[in-house]
Amino acid sequence: MSAASRLRWFAAAAGLVLCVACGSKKKDAPPDDETSRTHASGSASASGDGSKEARGQKRYPSGEVVDLDYRFRIEPPSKQHRAMTFEDSSVYEATAIAGLVAPADVILTVHASELEQGDLGAIAMGMYVDFRARGGAVDELKDVTFQGLPAKRFGVVNALRRSCYLYVRRQKFVFALAVGAPVSNPLASSCDVLAPLFDAVKLDDGPIVGPRYDEDAPDVATPSYRLHDGLYESAVGGYRLSIPRGVRTLVGLNAARMLPGYDVLVQTGQPECALGVRHQMVFMSSGREAFIEETRQTTARSMGATILPETLTWSVAGKKAKISRMLTPLREYFFGIVEQDHRTLELLGWCPPSTSDKPGATIERIAEKLAWLDDDAASSLRSELASVEPIDNVAEGDLAFRHGRLDDYAFGLSWTAPKRGWEVFIGTSAGSWAGGQPRAVYRATSLELGVSTLVFGQRGIIDKPGEYHDYVVSGLGTFKLGNATPTKIGTVPAITSTGEVDAYHYRVTTAAVGGAALAIITSGLASTFRDKEKAALEAETGLGVATLLVPFKTETNRYVDNHLGFSVELPTPWVMGNEMVDLHQRRVLAQDGDRVIEVHATVDAASARSNVLIAGATAQRLALRGLSLPTDDPAVTEQKVGSFTGRRLSWKPEGGEPIDAVVVEVDRITYVLIARGKGALEAALNGTKLVP
Repeated sequence: MSAASRLRWFAAAAGLVLCVACGSKKKDAPPDDETSRTHASGSASASGDGSKEARGQKRYPSGEVVDLDYRFRIEPPSKQHRAMTFEDSSVYEATAIAGLVAPADVILTVHASELEQGDLGAIAMGMYVDFRARGGAVDELKDVTFQGLPAKRFGVVNALRRSCYLYVRRQKFVFALAVGAPVSNPLASSCDVLAPLFDAVKLDDGPIVGPRYDEDAPDVATPSYRLHDGLYESAVGGYRLSIPRGVRTLVGLNAARMLPGYDVLVQTGQPECALGVRHQMVFMSSGREAFIEETRQTTARSMGATILPETLTWSVAGKKAKISRMLTPLREYFFGIVEQDHRTLELLGWCPPSTSDKPGATIERIAEKLAWLDDDAASSLRSELASVEPIDNVAEGDLAFRHGRLDDYAFGLSWTAPKRGWEVFIGTSAGSWAGGQPRAVYRATSLELGVSTLVFGQRGIIDKPGEYHDYVVSGLGTFKLGNATPTKIGTVPAITSTGEVDAYHYRVTTAAVGGAALAIITSGLASTFRDKEKAALEAETGLGVATLLVPFKTETNRYVDNHLGFSVELPTPWVMGNEMVDLHQRRVLAQDGDRVIEVHATVDAASARSNVLIAGATAQRLALRGLSLPTDDPAVTEQKVGSFTGRRLSWKPEGGEPIDAVVVEVDRITYVLIARGKGALEAALNGTKLVP
């Protein structure tokens, strides 16, 4: 095993945080945990000209959306097309600033990056090469014009969609327009067929200033962190960040959508910069420099960036931090790690490439507001957040976490999580490996105890358990553990090795479970294992082999989905069926004559927060049945589904059947009920149970 491979194994074992499971929403009226761009406060005409104070975006009764910061408009070609504001488009594509929903799941998004330096051809070529490196077919890069301006265009095709990208420079900004359609749609035959939809974007005259973030982020609290009155505090990372005014703050899942694995992301408007922060626990005495260098190199590769030889020094959390500079055609990145005993803060920020004498100064001023919490402050914060309702409805791949219990439908495992004081990650948020093997089951970390437990497995029969155990132990690099000792996971035979290196304790357990090789690695402060061994092993003791796990089952007029957490039962004469779109999306379909019911469950469906996107999806589903949706805006009201509160979009066409779409977010899974026809919604609400 190479040194780099050993480091990657150890990074997972030591508890590196990929915070996809961060962030929680109250069950009864989820808060929005990110700010929005300010809407135009002054008057504005359809041409985009407004008063001097007018900033942001404005939607007009005609359906047109005008952006006064970036000087463009979205003009829907017909009533079947729906323009998207920043609030709509950014939940579909995290970096989008506006867009358009067209019939048959065709979607246009607009993106803009402040980039005063750089040739448009080189920028477009960089993006073109990046797409080719990701795989899939990529059309030829072409020179085109867009509303009289020179532009670059190319297309990308994957198994599901064809997308067409157009790049054009305006003043000190580069705009990227993207339009995509399912490969089954005739419009997806080529970029030449899709490209006319770009004409829905109309460029306006005037100076482009970029975004201005004038609204403070709303307060939000979870058992792991809180954002209150401009102060972000992490109970699981033991740090805080004072948020300046005039920025956009993303936390939890919203931060992870923009920058996977990060706790908090702060964006500035002028210049367009951002800084992400995440916490980690690293239990190692030697090899820390090599580990940090491996992390730096991996980060640069993931960004497609070149590491510059010059470094910076910032004051972060009471220490002088070495900050690496990394360059791409579109951005200059800044990366650094700050250590405090077994804890680290990882910083990743970016700004437009600059010739300034002080690069990254905008995000350096934010990084200077980071501080560690002392033990008393961290303990107090944990106590204050202990009463906040935890995340309790999560699914990923073959895994589901609900009511404090994790079920692994692939490996046949169940795990009961500790009640309080542990941060839990499942699946790829717990750790990932090239090729998807091995596959993480869960990781649980306790800042208070200074302990991390990682469980992972891979398909395969272990014919020599001792050799597999030695192989896992060797993944810890130079750390030598004690002699292997027979033990059990429930009733399954297993092998355990333990040992200490300096101030740290390590414990490795391996077993063969249901045709899979399973490994449990617990590491942490040696003092904890000596004084509180039972507490230190709490994240191991709840793991066992499940006798029978059924992800979903279908009965006559009844569907139960244990994996995604819902069930639907309808009386006759409703005729039911179901579709498994993929592991993260399933739908139940029912019909009674002209009456229609559909119930969708989707993991992390941020786009469901947009009424425009929900309307487009509803129109698409009805069109598959030969039905249409009115083009008028729906009435939006609150709607209960069992004990959960969501929102209801209602259309009542004159002389036609009523149509409703009900959207409910329960932690990390979104449920959408679509009903058409008299009494259909009532039947859907009565027959649907969420998170049973």
